[in-house]
Amino acid sequence: MVNTLRRWSTPIMGFVTVIVIVSFVFWGGNRSNSDRGNATAAILYGKPVNADAYRHQARRLEIFARMGSEVFAVMDPMSRTGEPTRIGVENLFVFDREANELGITVTDEEIQKQLDECSVFQQDGKFDGQLCDFFAQKFLTPQGYNKEQIVQFVADEVRLKKMRDIIGSTVAATPEQVKDYIQQEHTSTEASYVAFKRVDFRKEQKVTDEELKKSFEEKKAFLKTPELRKARYAAFLMPPAPDGKPLEEKARTEQLQPLVQKAYDLRQDLVLPNANFEQLATKAGATIGETKEFFDAEHPPAEIESAADAATTIFKLTKEKPYSDHLTLQKGAYVLMLADTKAPEPQTFEMAKSQIENDLLDAKADEATRKKAAEMQVKIAEAQKAGKSFYQAAEALGLKAEPLPMFSSKVPPMGKNEYARYIVQAAGRLAPGNVSDVVNADKDELLVNVDRRYTLDEEMLNTDKATIAKEIEEDNDSGANLPPEIRARFRNQLRRPGLKSRTFQMWFSDRSMEAGVGASPKQS
Repeated sequence: MVNTLRRWSTPIMGFVTVIVIVSFVFWGGNRSNSDRGNATAAILYGKPVNADAYRHQARRLEIFARMGSEVFAVMDPMSRTGEPTRIGVENLFVFDREANELGITVTDEEIQKQLDECSVFQQDGKFDGQLCDFFAQKFLTPQGYNKEQIVQFVADEVRLKKMRDIIGSTVAATPEQVKDYIQQEHTSTEASYVAFKRVDFRKEQKVTDEELKKSFEEKKAFLKTPELRKARYAAFLMPPAPDGKPLEEKARTEQLQPLVQKAYDLRQDLVLPNANFEQLATKAGATIGETKEFFDAEHPPAEIESAADAATTIFKLTKEKPYSDHLTLQKGAYVLMLADTKAPEPQTFEMAKSQIENDLLDAKADEATRKKAAEMQVKIAEAQKAGKSFYQAAEALGLKAEPLPMFSSKVPPMGKNEYARYIVQAAGRLAPGNVSDVVNADKDELLVNVDRRYTLDEEMLNTDKATIAKEIEEDNDSGANLPPEIRARFRNQLRRPGLKSRTFQMWFSDRSMEAGVGASPKQS
């Protein structure tokens, strides 16, 4: 592990500085929207975030998701698919800014410890460099990163943990803060919304050859084919069932066990000096074959049951360690051998054209959807000032307002609604009877309205005040060992402490709201 870190040798302080600079390239002056790279993708802290900076953060967040990182879970708590959402990407800007403001740095030793604990890089409970290679090939290279930059992502995991420790070192809450905390927990809300679907606007968009070529020139440094591989295999296959029907589980297990044992024994023999794969596999009675075509990690070879586990296993192999452990699949047991590799290559314009066209169409549809939603937001707000309800204002504009069942911070809305998480977050910032700014819901845009809000009366609030306050005091002792200057700086920044288990989420939510996360760019 130490040698690995030395080989990567990324200066940690340099990394922190670079990330902050790259993430906040948008702090410059106004930029022209005629260039897609400089188009405004979001507004944070009242300033535009250009599309290039936004895409950089989106790629970072996707890597965090692939790593199973806590950074992704904290930045993008509303994601239900493991794919980054707009809110998550914008929160990552906030995280970088706050970590820098708090002066959080990391050491090589802390990164080494975090690498040891990162399950995606572990084999049998230990760090495995081959898994780093596989992860880099499958996830980093397609996003324009390299293996050495894994250190940077792990460093951010450490930074998040340190930030959480600082947030946990708050002072005791005041009665008003306790009251605010309880009120948030128990307030119920009824909301409604109007959805503007990107798919409805996409079919109206067109892309010119000039736009395609320009986008290719801008992105061609990152446009590469995936790594390809071929494999040989020794297969110990179960005979087909006489009647063509699948075997019952017990019968299948009995038939499979001796085949798994043969595959296991073959793998042990391959460890011996000068072992020959074909000779040993033939001697063991295996069916020997080779994949006809090169394949990538996302498209398993048909010769090995088109099994995702087979592709994953093959992409972990190296020239130095070309043999897999025995692998049990539906039809039998296998031992795999790396036969050949093709490194990623730059894509030609023709190879990349289809994907570039899709990206540009999506971007144009996004812009058209936001523009329409922004126009309608202004008209609905004016109608509400004139005394119309949200439903009446929407109907007059030919829009359909939909209700969302009542919800609170403890009780989510009933039923299934693809926009529920976005509506709940937006509603928390609204007073009843006010339409929201445009809310990005991944591919679509929303206008949200709070129809009614039910709050607790004073008697009910007083019921839990003493208990909650005591818990807050007891839970905020964890930061006693932090440096005094860090504790003092943090206390000056924190506006609303809460239970230790909730303090960080509440604090980061405040920072997110202050930054303007989740509000689409204003249309000119």
